[in-house]
Amino acid sequence: MAAIDWDALTDAEVTYCGDPRFEDLSDITVLGEGDNPEAFIFGEAPGAQEEARRRPFVGPSGAVMRDLMAIAGLYATADDKRLEGLEGGPNCWLTNTVKFRPPRNRRPTPLEIKAARPWLSAEWKAVGKPRLIIPVGGVALEAITGRQQSILIAAGKCHNYRSKEGRELFIWPMVHPSYGLRGGPQVQEMLEKDWESLAEWRNRQ
Repeated sequence: MAAIDWDALTDAEVTYCGDPRFEDLSDITVLGEGDNPEAFIFGEAPGAQEEARRRPFVGPSGAVMRDLMAIAGLYATADDKRLEGLEGGPNCWLTNTVKFRPPRNRRPTPLEIKAARPWLSAEWKAVGKPRLIIPVGGVALEAITGRQQSILIAAGKCHNYRSKEGRELFIWPMVHPSYGLRGGPQVQEMLEKDWESLAEWRNRQ
């Protein structure tokens, strides 16, 4: 697995400061994190807890997210015996499409998503261009496709894609865990099945 190019990742940082179109975004940057990235996972934008701790996926949705990642073998806690060989933490890169918290946790605008796309691409390159790419939620899916579409229709299925360099990439859109928190047991079961499908696919690779 390629080592993370931390210099390139730092150089990729951009800011919306000074651009009046983004003046209501927070000025606190929340960068991605991870290790030995087998997968590149990105959500929507930081929430209050993510902003306070400057880490992605650390709020209530993040706790659900890490449980779902564990189903697919992409996250392990120190006492998780299901994932032998992982000593704890992710074996993927976790980040968000937009690196600054929108006010009142509103949905990022299409302009904000578009402006963040080059940074997201630079992050992916800096962490070794993982072939497994997991956009979590509608905003993340829009960031990678350039258009709005239903995440519920796209989620839980592998979409093969070939990069400009000819590399085969595997895109696995997933429903955002916040939907599971709002939707109750049936929605939570749906999310778990989607990540189980990813686990089965990984086991066949």
